[in-house]
Amino acid sequence: MKVWTATDACGNSATTQQIITVQDIDAPVISGVPSDETVECDAVPPVPQSGVDVTVLDNCDATPVLTLQNKTINGGCPNSYQIIRTWTATDICGNTSEASYTLTVEDTQAPEFSNVPFDVPLNVMMHCLLMILISPIIVILLQV
Repeated sequence: MKVWTATDACGNSATTQQIITVQDIDAPVISGVPSDETVECDAVPPVPQSGVDVTVLDNCDATPVLTLQNKTINGGCPNSYQIIRTWTATDICGNTSEASYTLTVEDTQAPEFSNVPFDVPLNVMMHCLLMILISPIIVILLQV
């Protein structure tokens, strides 16, 4: 409260009071949230660190609270999904702001073979198959 007094040349005075109300109506400002991104399933980036990568400033509160919520939405296969990372900043007066980004994780790479046996010519396979099929017949004929 501020008190104002006015006095004229004859010594007459008047007094009034002024009440000054300061109200914080501005939400905190979040910065450093990455842009939406699509990545391969083996290249998911780490979560940006609150207070380091993602920061918050407020015009009246030197230490607004910054929280992170991760939401995962499953896709069509285990290696395809979306992560929505949402930061919420709250100042001492209860003003809040949100900033988020969506990380789309995809599996677009075909599987690769490893330890594949060497090629076998078809005539060798047929010879072995015939030997397996004919061998019991020869054994039976020899026993007779």
